[in-house]
Amino acid sequence: MLTYFLFFFYLVSGTILLHIIIRRKIFPFTIYHTSAIVLFKILLGCLYGWVFLHFYNGDDTWNYFNESKEETSLLIQHPLRFFRPFSPTYALELKGFHIWDAFVFYVNDFERWFIIKGLAILNLLTGKNYYTDVLLFEFLIIGGPLLLFKLLAKEFPRRSRNRHPSPARPA
Repeated sequence: MLTYFLFFFYLVSGTILLHIIIRRKIFPFTIYHTSAIVLFKILLGCLYGWVFLHFYNGDDTWNYFNESKEETSLLIQHPLRFFRPFSPTYALELKGFHIWDAFVFYVNDFERWFIIKGLAILNLLTGKNYYTDVLLFEFLIIGGPLLLFKLLAKEFPRRSRNRHPSPARPA
């Protein structure tokens, strides 16, 4: 029950906050436009996770999520050990102080650790629920498509139904 409450609480509050933010940036959206964009992205993200879990026994997003649950427990119990892989000395210790091997290990694994540990921090807010993690993650990345829309609306003002068209450019 708490999972559903958190999901809908984050959905409503995130949509309202996003609408307030994008209205300041002169996006021509009503709350209905913002809600439709958010619901579409979240629906597709959750559908993606559900399809891959039920038909393919998970994929990389589910693997990252499962690893992040273990890291959330580590964050709660041993916070210093949680942040240790971000230290360059961690790679040196694992690779026996061979600097080049440690550098390659650090560069290759940094992206993976960043995703897993970021999800572990999100798990503190979501109660370790995949779909609520998807919701919060979508709110973190929704700025990209919105900025792309703003750029395209500026370049093609007649096609955007923009209430604030940009001035015509000289030919």
